[in-house]
Amino acid sequence: TEQNTEQNAEQNTYVQMLYDNTNIRSAASTQSSIITKAKRGDQFAVIRKEGRWYVIQVDAQTIGYVAEWIVQVTKRPAPSQKTIVGKTIVIDAGHGGKDHGTTGVNGTMEKMLTLQTVLLLGEKLKQMGANVIFTREDDRFLSLSERVYIAGKHQADAFISIHYDSALNRTASGLTIYYYKSIDRSLANAMFDPLSRLTGIQQRGIRSGNYHVLRENSRPSVLLELGYLSNPNEELFVMSQDYQQAATEAICNGLLQYFGK
Repeated sequence: TEQNTEQNAEQNTYVQMLYDNTNIRSAASTQSSIITKAKRGDQFAVIRKEGRWYVIQVDAQTIGYVAEWIVQVTKRPAPSQKTIVGKTIVIDAGHGGKDHGTTGVNGTMEKMLTLQTVLLLGEKLKQMGANVIFTREDDRFLSLSERVYIAGKHQADAFISIHYDSALNRTASGLTIYYYKSIDRSLANAMFDPLSRLTGIQQRGIRSGNYHVLRENSRPSVLLELGYLSNPNEELFVMSQDYQQAATEAICNGLLQYFGK
């Protein structure tokens, strides 16, 4: 039992390399063979400690040993954004131009709010090193097939269509994640976790949606309905700067999870 508690203490512990060309070895000795080298800032999960050596998970198949005097111990891994760098993400602001989408009780036009969300999301994704392509960056009309064409033409690693919902029942509320094809499912799952943590809005979950931009799309794609404009309270809430920031942050985190798999 004593060993169990020690192992549990090591769980959730990571080591971060302090130097470039740090040797990761096959056993707890400076004489043992070098499996690989790590660079400064790289992080690895700790499996256990052996004397003055950490046993670390190098990759899914490999464990290695690194000396305690050349690493720094951290409790959580710094989020690795490497996974999203260079990925092509097509983001689609629903509606536009003559197609207003739904109009909220207080007069919010869906086509303008989706554009606002997408521009903010695009800014964040660019800062994370993604290659961002907008289906539209202003108030113009685009057919559904043009949107799908853009995703295919750019070989999008992910396509995200942003919408806001509406229902005759003004109390309807919440956000919904839609997918259609089997290749969309893991993207939808990755979105669920961070979006379900948003405060102030309920999560309606992942649903299958027979939408043109999903159905006709050969790339992994999801359509997000980020709240109901037909609900007067929710309309004011989703328009707020706080929600726009939090929701776009959550989508970025969903993409990080998706590409990190």
